[in-house]
Amino acid sequence: MLRRLTWVLTAVVIGGCAALTEPLEVEDHPEVMIGGLVILNQGQAYVTAARVLVPATGQFVSCGNIAPRARCATGFPEQRFSGNPLEITWSQGGEIFSTGELRLDVPADAIESGHARVRIWIMGPGSAAAEIVATSGPG
Repeated sequence: MLRRLTWVLTAVVIGGCAALTEPLEVEDHPEVMIGGLVILNQGQAYVTAARVLVPATGQFVSCGNIAPRARCATGFPEQRFSGNPLEITWSQGGEIFSTGELRLDVPADAIESGHARVRIWIMGPGSAAAEIVATSGPG
């Protein structure tokens, strides 16, 4: 029951963020390039084995350990955003968690700049969210 409530709250948070950034459908912005990822541990416990996977392609980015209130960031060669869903998995407090597949919208400012990164929040056991954030250039 608590997990279901957490996912409902996460969906509301993601929906609220999406409404503020004026997302457009992926077909409307074929030239947005993704060149990095940040995973923020907003919880009170260590996050281990954090992984962001694009199931359709098998591509992933992972971080081994993220301290409470810390982050893991990485850049990679830019790739055109395809609109494929991603899945976040991580371990916390001895349990493994997964978001299932998430679809991300691209905000208007990322379309304007043509460059973006993915920001992931792990807010606590079983609770995570993701968004695309505009950058001024590659990475």
